[in-house]
Amino acid sequence: MYAFNDKILVVDLDDKTFETLKPPIGYYKKYIGGSGLGARLFIDYGGLEASPLSKNNPLIFMVGPLTGLTYPLAGRHFACARSPLTTFWGQGSSGGYWGAKLKKAGYDGLILLGGSDKPVYIVISNNDIEIRDAQGLWGLDSFKAEEEIKKDIGDKKFSVATIGQAGENRVLFAAIQNDRGRVVGRTGLGAVMGVKKVKGIAVYGDREVSVYDEDMFKRRYYESIKKVRKAPATKILRTHGTNALFEQIYEYGDLPVKYWSLGVWDIEKIRKLSGPSMTQAILRGVKACYLCPIACGREFEIKEGPCKGVSGHGPEYETVAAFGPLMLIDDINFIAYAGDLCNRYGIDTISAGSVIAFAMELYEKNIIDKNETDGIEIRWGDKEVVIKLIRMITFREGFGNYLADGVRRLAERYGEQAKKLAVHVKGLEFPMHDPRAFESWTLAYATSNRGACHTYASTYYIEKGLTFPEIGYDKPLDRFDYKSKPLAVKKLQDIYEFLDSMVMCRFHLYGGLPIRDVLDTFNLATGWNLTVDDALLIGERIFNLKRWINNKFGVDIEEDRLPEKIFIPLSEGGTKGHIPHWNEQIYEYYRLRGWDERGIVKKETLERLDIP
Repeated sequence: MYAFNDKILVVDLDDKTFETLKPPIGYYKKYIGGSGLGARLFIDYGGLEASPLSKNNPLIFMVGPLTGLTYPLAGRHFACARSPLTTFWGQGSSGGYWGAKLKKAGYDGLILLGGSDKPVYIVISNNDIEIRDAQGLWGLDSFKAEEEIKKDIGDKKFSVATIGQAGENRVLFAAIQNDRGRVVGRTGLGAVMGVKKVKGIAVYGDREVSVYDEDMFKRRYYESIKKVRKAPATKILRTHGTNALFEQIYEYGDLPVKYWSLGVWDIEKIRKLSGPSMTQAILRGVKACYLCPIACGREFEIKEGPCKGVSGHGPEYETVAAFGPLMLIDDINFIAYAGDLCNRYGIDTISAGSVIAFAMELYEKNIIDKNETDGIEIRWGDKEVVIKLIRMITFREGFGNYLADGVRRLAERYGEQAKKLAVHVKGLEFPMHDPRAFESWTLAYATSNRGACHTYASTYYIEKGLTFPEIGYDKPLDRFDYKSKPLAVKKLQDIYEFLDSMVMCRFHLYGGLPIRDVLDTFNLATGWNLTVDDALLIGERIFNLKRWINNKFGVDIEEDRLPEKIFIPLSEGGTKGHIPHWNEQIYEYYRLRGWDERGIVKKETLERLDIP
């Protein structure tokens, strides 16, 4: 078992005990690691029978075979559980150092079962496991909790994952923070951690994981580092972060404006929020994940205005878009402050920005009024109100209690007119990319197992010019050609599931490490001999396993639909007049997947892929 530890730590919070699990060898062969192996273990530990906000909902943290090894862009980890926000399969990943240190502590994963009667935090230091009292930490924000846990342990080498007050208060899109600014943001897994009364998990390990061919693996590391450093995208991301292409995204019509209602906005306002402008205005330094030469993370300091002196991590592109044009705000200082506040409280900035912008539209259209909102006028671009609502969401105060349940439930509260305006799939709010701009988002959002997701099948990479010759795409696809997208989306979903099982950062695809390089590195590490076809098959198995889980939770074609609002064409901008072709694609996609016309995985598909 080269590159694997061959054991997973299982912590029972009910009786404060722990044990190590040695997974069947077949699990690694079939699911590798990451969210794939996490999905298989979710079934084994009763996930199908547990409600999302029950302590019996297993919360699973997973790394992969390349995590913690001397290899770039492999420092991420996954968290998995049943999502409180969607009630379906939930997963999220985060960078930083936490995953690498868990792997070096000797574990391929961590499973939290049951729940504590009082707040606790967990310490994992190689073979030493301890569950400590955290009553004095309950009520702290995630950054302060991380600081206090490190102080209590007395060793700054530990990496700490924490929840803020939002997780404690079971906000349905609560996040899990680690390494002061890296986030498992989507699907509300911070609320699962809050239900279990786990304030934090501190990990440290100093063990080296053995690889099959040490000499060749070491040589591959140096070759890979050179490739990443030479890649044009590396310089762009290091200089301006994930917000580097803000203006380009706007020109495509991919940037949502005024809660998905407008195709254009004042170009000067767009430029004020762009990566270069942000770099000039607030950048203090860059931050890298474990062994990553890109360092796309931002450290900011606000130099002027009401928020002068505030410093923190971010903001990423998604945060800039969600707290910027989505709600008609063009102040990068404010957006950085709002994003940092979300990080401290422990809430997903995509969902938070989306639900606040949705409330602005409901207020504008008189679907809600001051009688519903505790006397607050929720108007477009009102920065003071946004900060107030972030706090109200976190502590479930007044109208914030309804916002804390997400867009889907807020729309259900206010009836059919509100439902027609709500933008989500399966209850997960849209990321800041518009399916009217890239046809592949249509299926990628509709069929993603965790709900609307831009990382599950970023087929728009091919539509923007990136190629994947290993899987048959050696030239770009027309972004408005819907006929080519069912097969392309399926293939990208499958290969991404494989890459997520290892666990690789998406930026390796831009950063000079194509699929073939990563697969060859995996074989050097494990001593296996997987081909691209093997990788696609493993990814297909993982994707269908998660779909099978979702079928058990009630997901079918009705949950694969895009919101009505996205079928209203915009009159201006880069996507002028175009709407997604959902109906023309969905049944062909189902056929390629081996699902029936309701979106249920067929028995013969389950048998072919050996699921579950």
